[in-house]
Amino acid sequence: MNHTRSVHLLIGGLLLWSLAPFPFLYIVLPPFWLLAGAVSLWRVLRPESVWQPSRWSLNVIAIVILLAVIAAGGLRVGPLRPLGHLLLLLTAVQVATVNDLKGLRRALPAVFLVGLVGVVSAVHVSIVPFLVGSLVLWWYAGMQVFLLELSVKSGDDLGRPRWRHAAAAAVVGAILTVPFFMLLPRLHSPLVGSPFVRESGFSEVVELGRKGEISESEVAAATLVSVDGKPVPAAWLRLRASAYDRVHGATWAPRKTGLSSATLRDGLVWLDEDRRSIEGLRALDISLEDRERFLFLPPGVIALEIDETVMIDPPGGVVLRARRGSAPSYRVWIAPEGVLRMDQPEPRDLRLRNPELQTARLASRVAGDADGAEATAAAIESHLSSEYTYSLAGGAGGSRDPVSWFLFESRQRHCEFFASAMVVMLRHEGIPARLVAGYHGGNAGAGGERVVVRRSNAHSWVEVWLGSDRGWVVFDPTPAEGVDGLERLGLLDRGRLMWQTVEDFFDRRILTFGLGEQIGVLMAVGEAVVRAGNWVVQAFRWWWIVVMGGLVSVLLVTPFVQKRPSVIRRPPAARAVARMAGKLERLGVEVPEWATVGWIGRTSALRWPPAARDVERLVALAEDELYGADRPGGTHFRDVRLTWRKVRKGLG
Repeated sequence: MNHTRSVHLLIGGLLLWSLAPFPFLYIVLPPFWLLAGAVSLWRVLRPESVWQPSRWSLNVIAIVILLAVIAAGGLRVGPLRPLGHLLLLLTAVQVATVNDLKGLRRALPAVFLVGLVGVVSAVHVSIVPFLVGSLVLWWYAGMQVFLLELSVKSGDDLGRPRWRHAAAAAVVGAILTVPFFMLLPRLHSPLVGSPFVRESGFSEVVELGRKGEISESEVAAATLVSVDGKPVPAAWLRLRASAYDRVHGATWAPRKTGLSSATLRDGLVWLDEDRRSIEGLRALDISLEDRERFLFLPPGVIALEIDETVMIDPPGGVVLRARRGSAPSYRVWIAPEGVLRMDQPEPRDLRLRNPELQTARLASRVAGDADGAEATAAAIESHLSSEYTYSLAGGAGGSRDPVSWFLFESRQRHCEFFASAMVVMLRHEGIPARLVAGYHGGNAGAGGERVVVRRSNAHSWVEVWLGSDRGWVVFDPTPAEGVDGLERLGLLDRGRLMWQTVEDFFDRRILTFGLGEQIGVLMAVGEAVVRAGNWVVQAFRWWWIVVMGGLVSVLLVTPFVQKRPSVIRRPPAARAVARMAGKLERLGVEVPEWATVGWIGRTSALRWPPAARDVERLVALAEDELYGADRPGGTHFRDVRLTWRKVRKGLG
């Protein structure tokens, strides 16, 4: 029987499906997956076609493949590009030369590897439907190959498997593999996306020289809820982490030394030690989505309540003492008049790394005749926000100082460059200044009492020392288009952000669910099991003893219980012969206990001559069931059913 058409349709469809993610991969070039796609389409659209190249032709094709891979290059971006190209070309040749079951079995591993590369290389949630479809399709392919092999052996066309069977098998297989998948380490794929794009978000280190355009992420970073139900004021949405006063080259970072214990009183952490009561102050509940080193606090926080130990760093940042654990939630009480930040400046607040004369001259020219630190800071803030352009482009290229490069060459970048430039220019003027990082702005709900702060709201600004009577004062040199405010969400915005939440869950809980997080989940599950066991033992101590005693008794008594003989179910042809024997007895023919299948058959043939031939066939099927070496298959059951139908007609 010729199964070439089925083989071609199957292998062509599998390859075509496996190539679906490749147009979105970063490294694999289009000509290679287009060629493999053309071969798979040819197999699907022309399944009767057969190609049997000679050995000489295959050698020539191998040389052409090698030259094509070398010509495409790709070693500058790693070895994955040439390996991917080689895999696609070799798979295309294998699929093109498949003409029988043997060739199909030989090509299936390569096609499966192509599909596997497509699945593991994707980092977008849209890969989930493709993965589900792949599970069903590969189960269907396995069933089809099995049926084709049985068809070849039996000589009959056994048809095709049913899709619902493949879907059920895929569901069961997925359920069984989920625990193993959760234990596997996660890695960001090197085959998809661009290395020149990075997502926005808070970072403990500001790296001005870091390359890569910033992509604004709408993933939630924090949720703010007004305790009294009133709208959250826009002034509360400048959420401060800490000042970054530690400078190394093009990098700003917060201080990691000099931490002090927080002031604890009445179960609260007091940031304003002069205050003795929170009566009359508005409260705000803050829930973070990620565990950072710092808590994010709006201006004017008097006290906060949190179930963890916190420390205070010199610039006033609230630091979580434990680096691991779940994302924190806390409540803050805010004074309407604000709180002056009065920690004294230090020599580091005037320190400059590789000061440049050109930047110093610009700072002096912009400051002009400004009288005092506040006027100088205002002049520099105004100059930067009006003369430079906000952009999400990447960091400075080359080895030049990024602040000078921004001020005199690029003249456009994001908030980190604006804040860094203002700090450097103020320090050139002898005014203590420091860069501050956190979030600014958010999306408010209908009533305004709930605000979601997103990663795209990450922001940097400047704190300037204006003397012992004013302390540190906030300045923000970033142009208005680069500073987010309080926004109301429409229906379309809610739908878009809901989809962003799904993407965030896929990225954080599936793709990048790292080893530390996996260990944390296992530890949490283990602790829950231990707590549940302890509770059961304490709550049902006597019942536990009774249950264990009953189990031990059953185990001891079971070996002495007389087992009931099992009922053996006869195979179908033997059951039909037994029915013939019953009919003989009803007609008065005595059937002895020793009667064999052959005896019953001969007696029935003599009693009903018209059915003799069909009775003989039924007896042969029964003897094959009872004494044959092979177990009866689908063909046997069909023959028994048809033969018994004819016998019943002959018996009358």
